[in-house]
Order: sequence, then C-alpha cells, then structure tokens
Amino acid sequence: MIRVATHDDVDAMVEAAVLFLQESSFSRLIYNKAKTATHLHDLMDRNGFAVIYEKNGNVIGGMVGDLVQPWFSDDLIGIDLILYIHSAYRSGKVAYQLIKAWQNWCIKNGARQLRPVISTGQKAGNRLYEAMGFEYMGGAFLMDIQDN
Repeated sequence: MIRVATHDDVDAMVEAAVLFLQESSFSRLIYNKAKTATHLHDLMDRNGFAVIYEKNGNVIGGMVGDLVQPWFSDDLIGIDLILYIHSAYRSGKVAYQLIKAWQNWCIKNGARQLRPVISTGQKAGNRLYEAMGFEYMGGAFLMDIQDN
C-alpha cells in the first residue's frame, strides 16, 4: 500500500535510506541519520512530498520530493530527493505508482517542470521514466575528492 508518510514513519524511512545509499553513488559519503530525520520532519511540516510503500506493516520503499525555484526563474521545479524500493519488491508497479503520486503532487502544487534524477545507475529506472513521458537529459558526473 502506498500512503502519505507521517512523522511516525521517519525512523523507518531513515533506516530504509541506508539501503538506498548502499546502492547509489552517495555510498561514499558519511550518512547522518539525525540530519536525515530532521530534514524529513521539516519537509513534512511544510507539506513537502513524502510517501511510503508499506507491506505487512513494514516500510519497504518510498519517495520524497520537493519543489524548488531555480536561481534564474520564479517558476517551480519538482525534484525527487529519493525513490527507493527494496530490491525484492522492484518487479511490480510500485515505482510507477510512487512516481505518478509525486508527479501529481508536483502538478497540483504548481510545478512547471519535473526533474527526477537516478543516482544508482540502474537502466531500468531510465526506461521507466522514459515510458512515463520524461525526456532523457544526459548524465550526471561525479568526482570524489580524497583527503590528503
């Protein structure tokens, strides 16, 4: 079941983010659970986008997003902060349903563009977004800076 996340879900969302980070290019960064929890609470307090996918009372996925204004425009852009589904549950329509919920929320709240990002390198995510009408805009780059 997909539902709007509440403050009571934040601890489970913080723990689920550990799995997401392990699969993403962010895995090389130090994860701050307290900061993540604070960010989620703040996002919920200002009615940002946060939904979870729950099965048998366990959080096994979800999506968090927001609206931002670019530095050059007053228009709103919908961004995703995280879309994660536990690997055992990725074969169904859950990702589509989460993205659709985010898309509808963004449109309802005045977004002029939607700009999701995939940081795990999974080509299935690219195919899903393209099937949903999103245009592929190119790749992201990364350079790790090592301590000297």
